[in-house]
Amino acid sequence: MPILRIVGTSPDFYRELAPYATDPVIINKRGNLAITTKESMTWLVLKKNGKIKAFIGEDPIHLPKKDMKDKDVPVEQRPLQQTKLQAFVVLDATDDELLGLLEEVVDRFKKSPSPMLTASVLNEHAILFKKAHFKVTGYKVNFTDLAIVKT
Repeated sequence: MPILRIVGTSPDFYRELAPYATDPVIINKRGNLAITTKESMTWLVLKKNGKIKAFIGEDPIHLPKKDMKDKDVPVEQRPLQQTKLQAFVVLDATDDELLGLLEEVVDRFKKSPSPMLTASVLNEHAILFKKAHFKVTGYKVNFTDLAIVKT
């Protein structure tokens, strides 16, 4: 199944994903967490027969200025601290389709310079992330924190 890549603030994001980002039902299901984007993010979108079935955002997190010897290095030139997955939204996808999406995310991570891939997902989705080789790192009321660390 084809997976689209959409840059964080591109017109494609607003055309394809903004309707879901502003949908009160989706926001409510996510524990009233808004879906936000920024230029540095990449959205991976599972789409079939013209319909979006699920999506997730990748957000590269660079080392903070306080951890850098040279404080003048621009943020985009700092080493990656982690890649954080944002807003795992399931609309109408099977577990197999979602696992395929997560496998694409993990493959992209393995090829990236990022040392760690993290996610905080609704508890109902944690089993899928475990199948995609994520390890549980913590629990919140409705969310499970997971990560993959390169060795």
